Formats: sequence, C-alpha cells, structure tokens
Amino acid sequence: MVEINYLSYTQLNMYVRCPRQYFYRYVEKKIYPPKARLSQGRAFHSAHEDGFTRKMADHKGYKTSDLMILFAEYFDREVANNEPIFEEGQTHGKMLDQGVQAVDVYGKAKGRFIYPKHVEMPFEIVFKNAPFTFKGYIDLIDVRDRLIDIKLRSKRFSEKEMDTDFQLTSYFVGYREVFGTNPKEIAWDVTLTQKEIKYERVPVQRGEIHVKHFLLTVADVAKAIQTGIFYPNTTSFLCSKDWCGYYKICMKGGKD
Repeated sequence: MVEINYLSYTQLNMYVRCPRQYFYRYVEKKIYPPKARLSQGRAFHSAHEDGFTRKMADHKGYKTSDLMILFAEYFDREVANNEPIFEEGQTHGKMLDQGVQAVDVYGKAKGRFIYPKHVEMPFEIVFKNAPFTFKGYIDLIDVRDRLIDIKLRSKRFSEKEMDTDFQLTSYFVGYREVFGTNPKEIAWDVTLTQKEIKYERVPVQRGEIHVKHFLLTVADVAKAIQTGIFYPNTTSFLCSKDWCGYYKICMKGGKD
C-alpha cells in the first residue's frame, strides 16, 4: 500500500505517461538530471513570475530588460544546481542567449500589456471520502479574469494537446474551486524557440466533459498508486534512452 497525501499535475502526467517512471521518481526517489530545455523553461517561468509579482505589487510596468537579466540569473542557477543534459547542438551559452531573446520577444509582444491580479495562485481540489487532494498553482490571472499559462516551447501545441491537456484543465477546476465561477478566458501564452523566436496566444476551451474526465482520471490514478500498480509503458515513444532518464535501469529490471 503506497500512501499519498496529494497529487499534482506533474505527478498525474508522469503516471499517465508511464507508471514505472512514477515509481522510480516518487516512490524510490531516484532523481536524474533534467534536459537543458526543461531548465531553460523553468528559468523563463521564474523570471516572469518575479516580473508579474512585482508589477502586481507596485502597479507599474515591468521592464523587459530587467526580466532578461533575471532569466540569465535563473538559468545559470539551474545549470549550476541541476547539471542538465545538453543535447546535440546545445550549449549553455546558446540556450542562455536564446532564452534572453525569448524573454525580450514575449515582453514586447504581450508581457508589458498584461496587468496581473494573481500570480502563482495556489489551489486545492478536495475529493469526498478520499485521503488525498489535488494541488497546483495557476501561473497568472489578469485583471480581466483571464487564466493564462506562460510557456516556452520549441513547437506549437497540437489540436489534441489543446483539447486534452490536463494542466489547463486542473487550472480551470482550481479556478472554480477558489472563485466559484469560470474564468472569462483560458489561454496559453506561448513563446516559440524556433529559427525565428515568436510569440502567440493560444485560446483553449474547457467545459464539463473535460472536468469530469479529469476528476475521474485523478481518482483512478490515485487508486492505482495506492494499490501499487507501476507497470512500464514500453509502447510509448517516450520510452527510450533519449527521453527517459530511467530507461537503462528499467530495462535492467530496476537495477542501477
């Protein structure tokens, strides 16, 4: 019997992707270095969290140049603390420059026009007669009650991702838990790190069918974890040495 006090989007998504991967990460506590692109995304997120928090406090427009400096500081810290894996063609310097440029593009295109109402707002979804909850943090809610998730990505979201992404669905449910109503709009603010870095807002629709599916999935995943069901999903394209840090030990039957 595996005890859980709460689930998060990261935990839920990992279990749905591969239960064995969840076991290595959250039960056995095996942690492997992240991909450098993940560290870049974290630094991008942290810089904007700081920027919007300051803007919410003093009601002044943040300077994009300040956030560019913040990104560089966060990215350097990520690399120093986590020693991420740089893939072919990637270097610390190249990804730093790319991230700084992405901050500049997002700030000039959209960031400086956003007036935040809540930044990294915590929420908790409680289930009746269940020993666990679902916890998360909503990136940004602006003064027009729009729920915005800020992303740095190398490619656009697919139509399937727009319809099935659990993270935005959890934010939608969390918003309702806190405010008792639906947000006026849900959207990704995506800065794409392609040959030409550019920004686009991607509106997303969520309704009762998404909410019901999400809540049932959370309940089923929690039950499976508690029961100790952690099979490997070897049919996934993510099951490879390039995409999963646990691939080698999984193929060896759990041995380092």
